[in-house]
Amino acid sequence: MTNRKKIILISSGSALALVIAAGIVFSLILRRTVSYDGEYAAAVTAGASISRDDFGVPTVRASGWEDAYFCLGYLHAQDRLLLIEYCRAAARGRLAELMGEDGFMIDKVSRVMGFSRSAGEILETLKQPHRARMEAYVRGINFLKNNKFRELIGISDVPGDDWTAADVIAVLLLSEWGNAFTNNRELTFVFPDELKIHPLKDMIPEELLYWYTPAEQKNVQALLEINGIISDRIIPASRGFAAFVAASRTGDGASRLIMNLDNPMHLFPLWYPVRIIINEKKIDGFTSAGLPFIWHGANGDFLFASFHLAADSQDFYIEETAAADNRQQYRYQGAWKDFIARKETLQAGRSRRSSVEFEFRATERGPVISDVFQGAVKTDVISIRCITPDESYIASLFEMPLAQDLEAARGLVTGVNSAPRVHLFVAGKTARKVYSGRIPQRNVAGMVFRSDARPGWNAAADLSAYARNDDGAMLVAGDSMIEDAPPELAEAMLGRDGSRLGRIREMLDRKSNIEDRYLYETLFDITSPHARKILSSFLQLLEKMPITSARLCRIYFNDWDLRASTDSVPATLFQTLLLRVIRDTAGDEFKGDHLKTILARHNLYFDRFVEMFVADKSLLFDDATTSERNESRDMLFDRAFLRAMRGLNVIEGPEMEKWNWGTLHKGRFQLPLVRGDSFFARRLYRSERVMVPGAHSTINLGGFSDAEKFEADMVTSVSAVIKTDGSLIAPLYGYSTNPFSDYFDLYVEDRVFRPMDATPSHVVSLEPAY
Repeated sequence: MTNRKKIILISSGSALALVIAAGIVFSLILRRTVSYDGEYAAAVTAGASISRDDFGVPTVRASGWEDAYFCLGYLHAQDRLLLIEYCRAAARGRLAELMGEDGFMIDKVSRVMGFSRSAGEILETLKQPHRARMEAYVRGINFLKNNKFRELIGISDVPGDDWTAADVIAVLLLSEWGNAFTNNRELTFVFPDELKIHPLKDMIPEELLYWYTPAEQKNVQALLEINGIISDRIIPASRGFAAFVAASRTGDGASRLIMNLDNPMHLFPLWYPVRIIINEKKIDGFTSAGLPFIWHGANGDFLFASFHLAADSQDFYIEETAAADNRQQYRYQGAWKDFIARKETLQAGRSRRSSVEFEFRATERGPVISDVFQGAVKTDVISIRCITPDESYIASLFEMPLAQDLEAARGLVTGVNSAPRVHLFVAGKTARKVYSGRIPQRNVAGMVFRSDARPGWNAAADLSAYARNDDGAMLVAGDSMIEDAPPELAEAMLGRDGSRLGRIREMLDRKSNIEDRYLYETLFDITSPHARKILSSFLQLLEKMPITSARLCRIYFNDWDLRASTDSVPATLFQTLLLRVIRDTAGDEFKGDHLKTILARHNLYFDRFVEMFVADKSLLFDDATTSERNESRDMLFDRAFLRAMRGLNVIEGPEMEKWNWGTLHKGRFQLPLVRGDSFFARRLYRSERVMVPGAHSTINLGGFSDAEKFEADMVTSVSAVIKTDGSLIAPLYGYSTNPFSDYFDLYVEDRVFRPMDATPSHVVSLEPAY
């Protein structure tokens, strides 16, 4: 062997040894972070403990709320550190420092909106004991980071600086604002006004349709790009539903809330159930990692669940500008004003050499959102007017778990400044549905952009004046379930999922003496309400088609139990055929991105589409690209069916019996800040997608946004039966995002309900450090 070959072999061996050694060191560091036993001196005022059962469900025992919040911060950091650091970086406008230029857009949005600056101002107004609880929570995060993650932080991109109470409020503001932004109706179905000649309102409710002029095109495209970034990068606020199960209808005579919480699959859920015991007072709470609030839960006297509504609470303004003395001004209420301007420095990575300076502006109406694109895209000056949470909102979030009765709970949300929310409260055998927050009272609806001459709203209505008592009807509260909403809120809703609501009521109405096992079955239900509404019409049309594939499809449909299970062939046939029919109905008039929008959001107008399809009168069925005049719905359906079968044949092969729903409808929760192409990420994190049950509007949600690949998107991530004597939960994921934890799992394929008060198998004891 030549000396050259020896040198190459020795060098290669040394490099491999270094990689192995680095892997061993990295593994040892990570394993140290998943120790769930021990005794520590910490910044608690008295002794506290954190115990876990065999599945990682934690129980916090403390003598006061400050120590309980310290423990909650400890838990969130131990099990979800990457997630909460991702959220904090995004809220502070420093995400690009962790993930490079891919984070610049979110950073610019956060800097334009000024979440960190606003958080500092809110913190100054936060009263005791809420400020002390907030600070105790961040002490818990910092204690865990500094004691168990110090070495890992030193060799990774995880920020090493301590959390502050202002950081937590900034995370809350980003979450609330992002949720509101993605519910802007003017960005959902927005099309060039030249397409207004087509009767799209036959298929999509007219109040959801918005049109823009050629002069507004770049403005709309810019906002749509921001909307896409927010949807992809930000974990939305509380979505899902809760339903009241009256004591008179349960086997043991005790009231319950049942609940499904929904999350997009492109980001790991933040939901973190925990039991907190303070001086023997037990609270089963559903928290969100990175925030110290209990959003849903039960104490010994009271059950509660709260959801952010899918309501449009923001407006966009095109500002009229003019130059004066070498500075730009804007018109506000007829007078010319100077912009409030500030300069911000953003950087990609930790190197200062990659920093870029931007100037962001604000008006009396709100921040100039179009400054996100300065130097890249030429748009008009567009400001955004929002409803921003304040100290009253944070106070209500801290106090809700302590409510003892319906009146006290309603008082906590009365007059609160926040985006629209809905609550379901239960005390004893009585329930109440309550609205809270504010909604704009708009002068004129239907405009994408407003101006100083055409303002959006003069006031915002306080929704807490509206409530509904348990009047014998089943009370259900959810982000898109508002059949009893006040008029000003109903007019602002993006969507109303009557199909899911109807199925919930159907399941719960069919039985008396309801046992928990039946509630599990209800929450896991994957029967498709969409199929129930339109399948009979499809069968009638298939009867007229003499071809073999149509006969086979009829057989599958006639034998189908309407469940969107992963092994269901008819579920695949139905979803593919439905989307193909919608595509061919609108596709000759609306093409490209416009058609993708219509298909991806078909759940928002499904009921209207069914009405149009059954009535068979719309001119949308006439395909302008074909030679036939006045083409009928039946002709369109025949062509759509053939195209749907041809597409499945190409994707799934020629054997129809193998066209299982789960082979198309797949997904997995993804962790931010984990580089999927790295050696360690491939070894430690499962990368394959898994089969996901359910579909749009199923109780156990299994939504999808890709109308061709059916990739799973918005899904039910946690199911729960909430009771005063001990709640039960069934999460779709493991408690920890640390791959060395016994509680790590990116997707639990066989969910089962487990009690939140199981026997502990690990205990961490915390004693005062002074």
